[in-house]
Amino acid sequence: MVENFKPGSLARYGLDLEALRRQNPRLVTATLRGYPQGDDRPGYDFVMQAGAGIMSLTGPPEGPPYKVGIAIADITAGLFLLSGILSALVHRERTGQGQHLNVSLFDAQMAWWANVGLAHLVTGQDPKRWGNAHPQLSPYELFEASDGYLAIAVGNDRQFQFLATALEHPMWAKDIRYRTNPDRVKNRGRLHQIIQDVIQHRRVSDWVAVLEDYGVPAGPVRTVPEALAWRESLPHSPISVLEGIPQIALPWDFSDTQSLPRTRPPQLGEHTEEVWMLYHSLREGP
Repeated sequence: MVENFKPGSLARYGLDLEALRRQNPRLVTATLRGYPQGDDRPGYDFVMQAGAGIMSLTGPPEGPPYKVGIAIADITAGLFLLSGILSALVHRERTGQGQHLNVSLFDAQMAWWANVGLAHLVTGQDPKRWGNAHPQLSPYELFEASDGYLAIAVGNDRQFQFLATALEHPMWAKDIRYRTNPDRVKNRGRLHQIIQDVIQHRRVSDWVAVLEDYGVPAGPVRTVPEALAWRESLPHSPISVLEGIPQIALPWDFSDTQSLPRTRPPQLGEHTEEVWMLYHSLREGP
């Protein structure tokens, strides 16, 4: 059972989680809140991105912080909740006992810090905003071609050697300013400019083809329709249409199980009667 009511709300209906688990010790219960336990304020994605540090990491170095383009606090918290529930179900199969899980939007954002959070814990330094660049790698950012933007992600010195050769400037890989990744990070501004001076003269598709031939990770910056069109060109479309309503499937590609949605989203009030009957059956008990 998953709930995100205000604290104490379920008890008024006789559905508090402790009472339910006393009736059924195998029951797994989960609560999704805005803030960690001890802070009962409601949580909203925009406020979470601001308060949990995500906006301080997003956007160009100059100017105001930015939120992520989608409700990432809501989405990541839901994914952490799902993985926690699955872990609790495995525990139940092994022990026969259910348990309760708490997940907050705030803590989910902190868990999403990844390498940035670890870098702060190790160095004590306040992480900066880098725009589209990477704090520990270079070149790992966008470049403007003649017809759009190109993402280049050089993760090691060998890839930089390939990049320099692909751009017809192999001497860059021997330049003391760019020979190693720490050197490139230190001189990222100059490095970006000399790469940009080359990239701007050809189309994105041309550069993607060249860089892929050399094994340099690169790709175009697509719009949502463009990304969908590209994905639809591959096998196993993630889009299904049920009763005229299109849906995007979860990113699961099982060998034996169908992962596309099998039911459409419900209409407003469609399941009210079933929920009402379930509510009364829970109140009355077995």
